[in-house]
Amino acid sequence: DDPGFAEYFVDRSSPFEKSFALRRQNGQRLSFERGVVLRPYLLSDKTTASTAVVLDCYLTDESYLAEGDAPLASGAFAPVGQVVTMARVNGRWLVDKAGPEPQACV
Repeated sequence: DDPGFAEYFVDRSSPFEKSFALRRQNGQRLSFERGVVLRPYLLSDKTTASTAVVLDCYLTDESYLAEGDAPLASGAFAPVGQVVTMARVNGRWLVDKAGPEPQACV
């Protein structure tokens, strides 16, 4: 839990909070054994002075672990496609919407 996480979102709450709460309730934590490699790219034809669409085909080896479990052996990075709509609010770019987008990994 990072209380500062929500400051990067337009509605000041993480769109991931429901998922985080469910994992906490089940005593699970997210592990990035080898980390995450972000590879975002901007869709220039979907960008204005106040909004932007970013696609990312990021690489991760994330897994959810029960509290007290040792991290799993590092596996191969798996590509995960995501689309994020950003909005410029008071001069800062913030996440407005985020979701899966398999076609980001082409």
